[in-house]
Amino acid sequence: MNLYSKLIEYPTSITELINYQNKIYLNTFNIRQIRNFQRFILKSRLIKQLIIYHILEINYSRNRISNKKNKKKTFLYFQFIREFQLSLNLSLLIKNSYQVYLRNQIANILWVLIYLPIHERLTNHSYLQNRLTKQNQYFIATLFESCDRNMVNSIQLIKFPFSFLLSSRLKYWLMKYILIESKYLIYWFYNRQLEKEKYSRDQIYLIRQSTLSLVNFIKAFYYCCFFFFLNYNELSPNINYWIQFDSLILLNQQLKYKVILKNTNIYSYNLQQGLILFGWFIKKKNSFIIRGISIGNIRSHQYEIVTFLQNAGTYPMDKVIILLNYKIRIWKTYYLTKVPSLILINRMNRYLFYRIWYFLKKRHKTRGIRWIIYHYFKKHQSDQKNWIFSINQFKLVTYDI
Repeated sequence: MNLYSKLIEYPTSITELINYQNKIYLNTFNIRQIRNFQRFILKSRLIKQLIIYHILEINYSRNRISNKKNKKKTFLYFQFIREFQLSLNLSLLIKNSYQVYLRNQIANILWVLIYLPIHERLTNHSYLQNRLTKQNQYFIATLFESCDRNMVNSIQLIKFPFSFLLSSRLKYWLMKYILIESKYLIYWFYNRQLEKEKYSRDQIYLIRQSTLSLVNFIKAFYYCCFFFFLNYNELSPNINYWIQFDSLILLNQQLKYKVILKNTNIYSYNLQQGLILFGWFIKKKNSFIIRGISIGNIRSHQYEIVTFLQNAGTYPMDKVIILLNYKIRIWKTYYLTKVPSLILINRMNRYLFYRIWYFLKKRHKTRGIRWIIYHYFKKHQSDQKNWIFSINQFKLVTYDI
């Protein structure tokens, strides 16, 4: 049996999930505890993942892959579901067997995502930024490894312009408030042809934003579009590609299929001159690839802090510190710690202090400088010359490493 060859059936899986709740009801005598625990199952991401993992373990007991280093048995496809990353060998797409289990794998990922509750709200920008930043770091690391191994001097970035058959205004509203059901995505991309499509409103099933997050929806949608595009275009098996899943970017050393990808945006970059990608400035110098934080990335991060302080309004000061710490830690972890610079750290700290001071002066217009210092700033224990912005035992972190 090939890996991914078995397709998870949606009715069977949802029935098993209901059976778990029935077992809880039969084994518990306190009705209130049953109700609270069932609510906990419906709202808890961890419990649902454990149930999903158990269902997958039953359905795929024969498809385990042993890891020699960790000596653990894990599911390769479940790692893809968790990481949302996948590397494909496009030279095998001409084989029908590869297309079949790849299609089943995509369907399995979409079905499993239905069970996961949404925790990535549009308003929770920090958590969303953390997820996207991790994926960008994975892309940059793979790019460095590929360029060093293949001695690449130039790369091409291709972005696919897939879109809905709706107006831009309606698309934005759908992506913001309502998600298209993944079952409809599978039906749309796998069982129909591209040119003979005529859609009706009855064929579009819309659900509230309660089963899939916006990020997962976009990834699943582009995943289907990408496979659908490959299925309807002839690709040479001699061309090697590397695929990044979240941004749908293809990298190859020699671009030979401009006629096939005539509707895509193709960007060619010379590593000797440098390029800006995911907030990094990447350049090749003396057969070494160097990277630094781009100026646009720094300004974008500073603008995010300014925008947050302007919209803080009547937030409690401890909540302001918590949210600022989250933003600063994310940016510092994935950018500043990779390429540490004492000059940049001092500049970022000075700018942060200026914005905090301006924010406090604007909030307390009738108070003087001494009052603000007394209520919001404390001296550092090790260095009495430095001050710390803190309140209620919450301290603002700095860009120091």
